[in-house]
Order: sequence, then structure tokens, then C-alpha cells
Amino acid sequence: MHLTAAGIAGVALIRGMFRTVGIDPIDVPGATGGLDTDMIAKADAALEALKTYDLVVLHIKATDLCGHDGKASEKIRVIERMDAMMGHLKSKLSSDVVVAITADHSTPVAVKDHS
Repeated sequence: MHLTAAGIAGVALIRGMFRTVGIDPIDVPGATGGLDTDMIAKADAALEALKTYDLVVLHIKATDLCGHDGKASEKIRVIERMDAMMGHLKSKLSSDVVVAITADHSTPVAVKDHS
């Protein structure tokens, strides 16, 4: 069986990685890859993509940026926005959809680098 996959990211490097592994990148207005990224727009795009794709990857860069910059209070706000986005997704997803949340590394604000 061949799975179809779409990816949502505001970072060009991640979009390129999607293409490399056969994931179709989706353009989302407001998906900047920065602290100002529109997480609800990304979530809505993921919900729409799930109508035609088997798998959707939604990438968020903002927590990493806050970690590198040592901005703890901004990182907290980003995580709160991510939590709101997840609530938005949960309220609209059917119970048979699996949501996996993962990270490729941590970026503690005290370290200002990947750990």
C-alpha cells in the first residue's frame, strides 16, 4: 500500500526535506517559520489536507528559535499557542485520526543550542 503525505512548514529547509522524501509541501498563508507563524491557519490546512492525504506533517519552528535566543517567556507563549492549536485540531478531528507529537531535538533556553 502506498501512503500519500503532505507537509506544512514555513521553513524552506523543512519544505525541501519534505520534497526529498516524497511529502507534498502545502503553502499556507501566514506560515512564516517564525514566532509570528499562524498556527491556527496551519492547523486548518492540516485538517483540509487530511481529506485527501493519508498523513500530514505539521512543522513548528518557533520553539527552537526561542531556545536559541534564550527567550524563556516567548517560548512559554509559543507553547501556549501550540496548545491552543492542538485544542483546535482535537475539536475538529474524528476519533479515528492518530495524532503523533514529536521533536527532532530540544533547544533549552539556558543552553541556547540543541541538546
